[in-house]
Amino acid sequence: MNGHLYFICPTDHLEPIIDKAFPGDNYFFASLGNSIVFDEDLCSEIGNLMELKVIQAITFMLTDKNKVICDALLHQDFARFGRLKGMYDEITNHKEQSRCHGIQDTQIQELILPVHLDSKVKELMMKMPGQNL
Repeated sequence: MNGHLYFICPTDHLEPIIDKAFPGDNYFFASLGNSIVFDEDLCSEIGNLMELKVIQAITFMLTDKNKVICDALLHQDFARFGRLKGMYDEITNHKEQSRCHGIQDTQIQELILPVHLDSKVKELMMKMPGQNL
């Protein structure tokens, strides 16, 4: 059976939901708000895992009320965690750009979430061009 790798946030508790909805060989990589940075070592590990577990698909997933993304948009209480700074800066930039285009704050979160996830997909594809992602 082919495997599926999910990049998720531990605050969303998605593992049991995914396992129930998508039976099979599911593997999970958790990072706060999908703030993962794809460096050379991590990409090598992902490639090895894909080969070892015959992973045919990768999905990045967050709930629409993800605590880390909401915090990045609102209070930034978790900004002191150094590994989140890059993601928080990116989200703050998107938020400011959205406001400049007249988008209301109530709509910004639903717009930023797919932009953030899409950027992570593109980042992984760019760092692992030899993989058929």
